[in-house]
Amino acid sequence: MKKYSYLIVVALLGCLAACKTAKKSSMQDNVQDLPTPTIVGNDSDEHGCKASAGYTWSEIKGECVRVWEVGSKLVYTPANDTQEVTTFVVFSTDSTQLETFGANPQIWTRTEGTASWTSADKKQILEHTQQGWMLK
Repeated sequence: MKKYSYLIVVALLGCLAACKTAKKSSMQDNVQDLPTPTIVGNDSDEHGCKASAGYTWSEIKGECVRVWEVGSKLVYTPANDTQEVTTFVVFSTDSTQLETFGANPQIWTRTEGTASWTSADKKQILEHTQQGWMLK
């Protein structure tokens, strides 16, 4: 009887060990299928700005900024379009230049003595009036 008990215990331990090995292998396969997580703050650009924390490089300020904290919101509808576009405007310290962020980031230079700014490529004019901002 002792021989049979010993054999039964050994057989049960063998089965348990086989089950545990199969389960561990299956779990490792599942872990390998998961995407590698993105670590917040581990995405610095060439200027050291962390996009995952909301920072982007500002040429005007010469530093990483959160445009919604330092800029002014500008909503406009481009010519021949019905959808509004939202961008942010950041002014230089002396207000002679401004930088727009969004789909088409640009630096604009103010025409002296006016409330008009000309784009760097000299193809567009951004004007501030009593009614708000206008893109010409």
